Amino acid sequence: MPALPSILIVTTLALIVAQSSAVQRLKGTREIGDLAFYLLFAAVGALIDSYQAVVLSPIAEAKGWQHLLLPGIVLGMLGYAVGNYAGLAVAYAARAVIGQ
Repeated sequence: MPALPSILIVTTLALIVAQSSAVQRLKGTREIGDLAFYLLFAAVGALIDSYQAVVLSPIAEAKGWQHLLLPGIVLGMLGYAVGNYAGLAVAYAARAVIGQ
């Protein structure tokens, strides 16, 4: 079996550690989480088409969908986490079908 990709190791550790009561009691975890979100948003923002970033937020505001922005971001983050595992599963299934 090939080595486990580092992104899965990091994702798994982050999800497990975030659920521990010791981490939840730490002061400043909200600020650290916000910083992590900002870093992720900056990384994703560097990869997306600037048209999407400029157009989609004002559209949500114009349509009165401001209350949907945060849930959309949270679901996007959840999609990244689940997508890591699903992507690896699909890759292994494809290798099994191809026979490599």
